[in-house]
Amino acid sequence: MLDGFSRSPFDLLLTGAAVLGIVIVFNRWVPTPRLQLLRAFLALGAATGFVIFLRNLVDNSRVSPIPDHIVPLSVAQAVLLMAILCFGFAVVGLAPRFGTRHPVLRLFVAALVVVMLSYIPLNIFETSSARKFVAETYAPLVIGEAGQLRTMIEDMLLSEFSRVDLSTILPDDYTRMDLQDLAYALWLHSDLSKLRIPAVINVNDIFDHPLSRFGVGLPQFSERRSERGPEVLQVGTLRRVLMHHDFDVSTFGIPIGEGSIHVVNPADPGATATYADIYRDFFEPSFADTTTGLRAQPSPTVFEKNGNSRGPSTLKLPQSPERYFTMLKSGQGLWVNAAQGSSVYLRRSDDMLYAFPVQVPTFGQQVRRAGSVAIWAIAFVLIAIAISSLPLIASIVRGFPRSLDFRTRTSVYVTAVVLLPLILFVIFVRAYLGDRLKSEYNDRAQTALNTAERVIEDYLASTNSARPEQVLDDDVLSWLALVIGHDLHLYRDEQLIASSRRDLFAAHVDSERLPGEVYSAIVIRGRQLSQAQHTSGSAQFIEIYSPITLASGQNYTLALPFIVQARQIQAQVNDLATTIYMLLVFVVLAAIVVANRAARTVTRPVQALVGGARAVARGEFDIDVRVPPDPDLGLLVTTFRDMAQSIRRQQNDLRHERDRLQTLLENINAAVVVLDGRMRVVATNLAARKLFGEGIVFHPEVRDFLENHRQRRAESAELELSVDDAARTFRVSVVPLPDTDEEMLIAEDVTEILRSERLEAWGDLPPNISAQSPSAVMPICLCSSNRRSTTSFVRSKCSARRRRNSAITPRCVRFRRGR
Repeated sequence: MLDGFSRSPFDLLLTGAAVLGIVIVFNRWVPTPRLQLLRAFLALGAATGFVIFLRNLVDNSRVSPIPDHIVPLSVAQAVLLMAILCFGFAVVGLAPRFGTRHPVLRLFVAALVVVMLSYIPLNIFETSSARKFVAETYAPLVIGEAGQLRTMIEDMLLSEFSRVDLSTILPDDYTRMDLQDLAYALWLHSDLSKLRIPAVINVNDIFDHPLSRFGVGLPQFSERRSERGPEVLQVGTLRRVLMHHDFDVSTFGIPIGEGSIHVVNPADPGATATYADIYRDFFEPSFADTTTGLRAQPSPTVFEKNGNSRGPSTLKLPQSPERYFTMLKSGQGLWVNAAQGSSVYLRRSDDMLYAFPVQVPTFGQQVRRAGSVAIWAIAFVLIAIAISSLPLIASIVRGFPRSLDFRTRTSVYVTAVVLLPLILFVIFVRAYLGDRLKSEYNDRAQTALNTAERVIEDYLASTNSARPEQVLDDDVLSWLALVIGHDLHLYRDEQLIASSRRDLFAAHVDSERLPGEVYSAIVIRGRQLSQAQHTSGSAQFIEIYSPITLASGQNYTLALPFIVQARQIQAQVNDLATTIYMLLVFVVLAAIVVANRAARTVTRPVQALVGGARAVARGEFDIDVRVPPDPDLGLLVTTFRDMAQSIRRQQNDLRHERDRLQTLLENINAAVVVLDGRMRVVATNLAARKLFGEGIVFHPEVRDFLENHRQRRAESAELELSVDDAARTFRVSVVPLPDTDEEMLIAEDVTEILRSERLEAWGDLPPNISAQSPSAVMPICLCSSNRRSTTSFVRSKCSARRRRNSAITPRCVRFRRGR
């Protein structure tokens, strides 16, 4: 399955992106019931294929796609992780669309499903692969059962180190170059750097002067033997058989030197496991790209028939080694569970029992690894949401912060309030714990340095040699490094004279000359302890220096490189930082969710109130707004509901008043017309429609009166109007309505009133006029007496009508306002 992709993770990523794109296009289809069933079958088949793909990836890839921390260790690891996420989202995208319809929540649920679908199989397959590698490859190699490895090493030494021609290695003539790193270059150009077997290379010139030395996993050898064959390395109680090979060094066929190689014999029991090389990543140029699912395993423990272990061992088996030695036959293996949930592979040879502990990730490490995958899956979802919401984001940015609604602003503010103090706390905790760990390891290093000084001084005191250089060589320091657990360097004045790890200097990890500031502090100023910061590539470490008295008149300095401990500190700090950052990410997500929920508890009642207010504005008073549990918001909603009911009652009262006024206006004899500010008819009554017609066409006299009328002033006039071909007198009044630009025109027929008033005037003539013309005045007086009763009745009716009109006017004002 991976034959076309295993050599290029980018091709795998592009394939995963293409598959995800196809699934996205497929999801555009309408989810009919038949398509839902098709989705279920497709998702089931895709999930099965995805698990098979993960199994094949673990078996064939040298790079683990799961990072131990949030940031992937290499580009290849990041690309593989993104490819797996693309395939995982494609599988989840094929699943039927059940559950929530909210797109954002559905994406986050899909991210969690992808994490479970990816991490759980990968973790199972990587553990199984590690056990298989230990049982089938690593254990036979260490025990020495694989005799083909010895033959392969011998063939490699004969083919690559029979004669070394510098013209094919060096970019320039050797006389113009420093050959101090020649042994390191030979190691890199050979297969020794790939076999991961301890080896030492020495190169001397034709005068037997040392030119270059380099070794990985073994002390450096300064001697050179002419014969080939096995050699025995004795360091303390450790005894190992080495393979010895000599070669010639030439340039363009001209011999310029000789060299020798010492390689640990693979057939020697435990040979490849005794010297576990913890500095290998300093020497390999592409270490970051060789991270595999199999972690750096602890060194195996070798037990003899009587149960005694060779060398120091902290491994505790469930039963005694003698019992396992009796249970197993030569060449057989057995998996057992040791303390703290770790697995141990036991394999027996003819006379030894080997125990290979497999470093299984702890629960905390598994949580961090799963959290890393979850964070990247969530980042994948956030990127997808951001890409699909680019227009919305652009509009929000342009109108920020006015474009944000209350819920979004509340979520942002609450998240910021939670996030900023938490970030400061994380920075403080990481710095504090990092300093504490560094201080603890410094104390341990100083204790080890003091122990080494006492051991060296006692060792020199027990010898008769006058010069320390004759006694303290690389072998002694290598033995002492095994005892105290730290590598050591010994300087005389500023020059290195012995070291337990010469390869650190050949690879330029450390310097063979004492740093100037250290020399000034210890030799010149006489300080008893000094530290120096060193950098090798991306790795940084501290080296501790202390003066040691070995001979009078000489300045000796003992150095302890803090490389391994610095890496342990960095690993622990990274683990802590990863855990804290994961908690930070999930706290931020939880803060956003909580803030959104808290904002919804406010916005939902407010939105309900807005809807209720709009319903009230439309005249719908039968609204049902649910009272929230919050007391303040509940009081607001209850008050709003009471207000709506109060408005409803007032509207009903106004409606009843309007109906009554409408009935009253329709039944009075005076014509009433309501005019707006532009003298346009707004409302009329029945008398007005009878007088001016249904279309309300004013008589010319009325139009002239209105044209001469001054706005917002009460005016009246008596006009003769023609009504049904008869002249009638009307008192026309214009009354402005308060608090509005409308005016009310009232036309009242006063013809009968004026006639009665004239008749009354005749009845009140003086007596002398009656005496002078009795015959002429008598009929008038008789008529006047008859008319007085009529006049009094008309006056009473007119007075009542005027009072009623004067009472109707303010009611009409209220009626107009109510409308």
